[in-house]
Amino acid sequence: MHVNVQSICNKIVNLELLLAEERPSIVSIVEHWCSAEKLSSYCIYGYVQAASYCRLNYGHGGTVLLVRADLLVCTTSALSMNTFFFYPVLREEIIQIVKTLKNKKSTGIDQVSVGILKAMVDVVAKPLADLINLSVNTDV
Repeated sequence: MHVNVQSICNKIVNLELLLAEERPSIVSIVEHWCSAEKLSSYCIYGYVQAASYCRLNYGHGGTVLLVRADLLVCTTSALSMNTFFFYPVLREEIIQIVKTLKNKKSTGIDQVSVGILKAMVDVVAKPLADLINLSVNTDV
């Protein structure tokens, strides 16, 4: 998910509600308008800040990348704080996630509606899991 907040300070509650409802795996937030210190004070339940950029001499701009905490396997002191790992995705998990999606008629960039995805989830779950795992394992 990508969100242009144009000042996270006065939109943090709305952002928390949106993320609680949609539960995206990764969230890119741009135009947070915060200093590094102020940005680090914001905690959104269920998410960790994986990376961020804050402008030093200008009040606007900035970006932060949030990752859903349940996807995080480990971070250790031996690794950079900007390092995270994913568990392999299972076919069954994809089926379970797709079945919980809200039935919306709108489509994404792929022009596939949730209804069509739900109808064909048993066919596409395994290839989709393989594609995701291959992408994660090969850093693509």
